[in-house]
Amino acid sequence: MECWLHCSWIVRISPPGPAFLLVALVSGLVPVRALAERPLVLAEGRVGAGVALGGGAGGQVWRAAPVTVGALAEVAVRSQPWTSLYGVALVETGHRVGVGCGGGIRVRPGSGELRLAVGARTLFAPYTLLGVSAGIGSCRNVLGVQVCGDIEGNAFFFGSDLPEDRVATQLQLVLGLAFDAL
Repeated sequence: MECWLHCSWIVRISPPGPAFLLVALVSGLVPVRALAERPLVLAEGRVGAGVALGGGAGGQVWRAAPVTVGALAEVAVRSQPWTSLYGVALVETGHRVGVGCGGGIRVRPGSGELRLAVGARTLFAPYTLLGVSAGIGSCRNVLGVQVCGDIEGNAFFFGSDLPEDRVATQLQLVLGLAFDAL
């Protein structure tokens, strides 16, 4: 729109660009799938990386967290709010390898794709760690495949890999591909 009479400014209105549309989809402003279309059983392959905070005799140390590769299975148990139970098998890679598992509950409030998770996580070979996990994320349908992104935090309180009287924490960005398993 342009102002021709007694105006010294020009206003132009254009359609939203691709960056705005991407932010709208990821933030949940644009619902992608209706609630009734959510799968009852979901399988998800996941890869996560981030930062870890640990400590020893010299104090707290920030470092890169091990890259985590996992396979998650999720089963719906309630429709309002959409609630599911999940279990995950995982492998930590990096300067050493650890094998573990976890499980918990995931809730999707409202009709959007936002998902909140809380659960327990353990590593059991070759060292042990036991703690809690919490996350927030979303999945979007891209060409028939659910592409998921989560921010996940882990806090380990017990285990052979912890210095005495310390808690090890991780904050990871987790990317996944999810499929309707039924």
